[in-house]
Amino acid sequence: MNLNGLPDQARQAVTLLVEALSGRLGENLLSLTLVGSVLSEDYCPKRSDINSVLVVGENTPEILDILAEIGPKMGRQRLSAPLLMWPDYIRRSCDVFAVEWLDYQWRHLTVVGDDPFAELRFEKRDVRVQCEREYKSALVRLRQGYIRSARKPALIAELLAAAARELAPYLRATLWLADGERPAAAAETFERLGGVVNVSLEALARRYAGRYEIKRPSAEAMQTDFGQVCKAVESLADYVDKLEV
Repeated sequence: MNLNGLPDQARQAVTLLVEALSGRLGENLLSLTLVGSVLSEDYCPKRSDINSVLVVGENTPEILDILAEIGPKMGRQRLSAPLLMWPDYIRRSCDVFAVEWLDYQWRHLTVVGDDPFAELRFEKRDVRVQCEREYKSALVRLRQGYIRSARKPALIAELLAAAARELAPYLRATLWLADGERPAAAAETFERLGGVVNVSLEALARRYAGRYEIKRPSAEAMQTDFGQVCKAVESLADYVDKLEV
């Protein structure tokens, strides 16, 4: 079991997951790979979920029952349900899930088995199209969410935090499209991409940093941040729309 570099707070939880899966799946378990914030300085032990990709040799209905059975126990350890995949599914999805697979390949830890992402190759046109679609979809979600919020500051804060969290992989993918370095920390990602696109991503970075805040946000601050986030996402959409790859 490879736990190198894993935060101490996550080691016990991941060990429990590996033991549970190994005992129930046997040789059908090809690999378990950790992805996401647990591998970065953005990890918050009391708030962040531990995300993983489970690769099996044969996809059977029983696997879902096994995951559902151990789910409550794993949930108490802040372990999200693993993303269930198999090798052919991963290989044949490099176009439709280009951003996700690219992000997993960039930062992951294979705890058991062979690395399922090491040999993947990506086309820039696939990544560009997915980034454009996500940025434009994010604008739709932001506007619809703002309407549903009835301008309540707490709801706007949740909306913006969700947008910042969901867009983080696409920001890194946009840096990849620009042949730029992808920083390990989210704060540096916002800053670096802002320089590439020539737009301020400070509001987006602020809402990402404050995603776990419990203090009551002010109406004025949320109105300002909402406007700045929408402007930033519009600029990102325009940038990748015009990008020639």
